[in-house]
Amino acid sequence: MEEVWRDTADYLRAQHPQWLRRAEQDAKYRMAMIFRWYLGMASRWAKNGEETHRGDWQIWCGPAMGAFNAWTEGSVLAEPEHRQVATVTDHLTS
Repeated sequence: MEEVWRDTADYLRAQHPQWLRRAEQDAKYRMAMIFRWYLGMASRWAKNGEETHRGDWQIWCGPAMGAFNAWTEGSVLAEPEHRQVATVTDHLTS
């Protein structure tokens, strides 16, 4: 936790010094900044394929993913392992 806070504080010092001042005074805000650090790093770890953080990977998506999941319900595409690009393309264009 101390290492993460040091990384977070270094970033805030360079990019948002006013946020750092607040985080140093407010423990809840400091924790929010740490959560924000984790959220940003989790998507970076996924994008970079960092295996040491595989359990932390996050891939952000919006409502389109939910709509896609609803569209595939009850079809062969309902299972993620059946969602190869060519298979999804065939379903979209047929």
